[in-house]
Amino acid sequence: MHAWPWDAAGARAWADGSLAAARAARERIDAVNVFPVPDADTGTNVALTLAGGAAAVHLLDPAASVAGVCGALADGASRAARGNSGIILGQWLRGFAAGLDGDGSDARTAPQRLGAALGRAADAARRAVPDPRDGTVLTVAREVADRVARSDGPDAARALIRALAAAREGLARTSAALDVLRDARVVDAGACALLVVLDVLAHVLREGRAPRPDELDLAWLPAPGTAAVPGGAGVTGGAFEVMLLVRPDDQPVDQPDDHPAHHRAGDRADDAGVEDDLALALARVGDSVAVADAGALRHGHVHTDDPAAALAVVPDRRVVQAVVRRLDLPPADPGLVVVTPSPGMAAWFATAGAVTVVRGSGAVVDGLDEQVGRAAADTHAASVVVVGVDVPAGLGPVTADGVRLDLLPVPDDGTAAVACLALLAGGRDHGGAAAREALARLHATSSSAEQESSQETGQETSHEAGRDARRDGGPGARTVAAAVVAAVRRLRAANPEGQAVTLLHGTGWTAADAAAAVRELERDGLDVALAGPAVGAAWWAGLD
Repeated sequence: MHAWPWDAAGARAWADGSLAAARAARERIDAVNVFPVPDADTGTNVALTLAGGAAAVHLLDPAASVAGVCGALADGASRAARGNSGIILGQWLRGFAAGLDGDGSDARTAPQRLGAALGRAADAARRAVPDPRDGTVLTVAREVADRVARSDGPDAARALIRALAAAREGLARTSAALDVLRDARVVDAGACALLVVLDVLAHVLREGRAPRPDELDLAWLPAPGTAAVPGGAGVTGGAFEVMLLVRPDDQPVDQPDDHPAHHRAGDRADDAGVEDDLALALARVGDSVAVADAGALRHGHVHTDDPAAALAVVPDRRVVQAVVRRLDLPPADPGLVVVTPSPGMAAWFATAGAVTVVRGSGAVVDGLDEQVGRAAADTHAASVVVVGVDVPAGLGPVTADGVRLDLLPVPDDGTAAVACLALLAGGRDHGGAAAREALARLHATSSSAEQESSQETGQETSHEAGRDARRDGGPGARTVAAAVVAAVRRLRAANPEGQAVTLLHGTGWTAADAAAAVRELERDGLDVALAGPAVGAAWWAGLD
């Protein structure tokens, strides 16, 4: 029996080497990204995912065991996971870590032990998605595991090298099993990424160290350059990507209080019979669903046309991090990140070109800098304008990933919307300057949901907008539309140079309210941008 050639030092080398290799292969893998959506970012997502895993490994005690190192790699990668590919890779790493049992004294050969770990990894990756598709990374993961497990001889490195050579040789044939890949005449990008990670593992098993840059074999990958499908072009399914990092709970998500308790996150990794309540809930509101365990947390991914519905499948108190972006928009430089407390505003901000961080009551305030840093990296830009409520004043000016930040804290979603419109109008060339100029010109008025409620019950309020609404027609007088129109007309009378109004509504508005307000303001010759619903606001109007 050949000695088991795997230790903690090797696991650390694998973590760092996989990150370096993924970064080197990023553009090549991005170029073949067609499935599940052609947004040309699988290579980028895998590199960002592995960066989180490697960072978690670096925080470990030097005496950590091989299982501890691989577990930290899986936890960090799953928490940092980007996209469907990142979630699947994180869960694959978790299965691999779970398969590294024993101390090498059992009767199995090294290839059999490695094959068993790779088999656990393949099973875990398949369970990450409720609708697994053949011809993808899931198929390749299983094929590699089976070939290694069937290998003759005592050498695990040689068994893995042979299995990877066969997988690369048959990759085009394997990918052709999926019609979208066959029609585009490309191989699966996620499979390419996994093979890069496994190539590093094979090198570590053989040499005892990660490959040097000149030892990386990337020639089998497509040459970097023009993507098979331009990023965002031809996106089908949900238009928005929503990623949720949530705390587990004894109560399944989106279920009544008396629903039977379900397995906790830690029980899921090796229980193929467990129906994942988070995955099922996300599948009801979108497609391309994937869910991974991230240590004590769970990380969910979905493409949807209704981000607010996706955000609502988990009670707000359980949401640690929520990030929303539009899939069909090309990257812009500088990038844009918006922080909002309003789930209903996520789609609007994302459509304006922002990677949107939605702040729930479950989010840890001290972790906002990490969330903004993640969102900034997701813009794929070298510099990023950060707009929003509760933006940490001490954040930046450069993230841990080297992204330059231009911070623009604002008091509310209405002001954030005005800033986004200014940037959307072509004002990103000078960072946040165009937004600052627009905010300097801004004249705003508003009424909170509490003030509208007090008006309906006859209570007094000292807020100017509340007095305006009662005087000119609030819910208790004529209509909310009349109150808004009257308030904007007063703003314009005092500031006749104003030409555009941004109108934000709360959850109490009807479609008729919005249409009536927009119609009247457009009759006044104003350009009107409507957004909402926003948390805490009955309405907000800003004149520029």
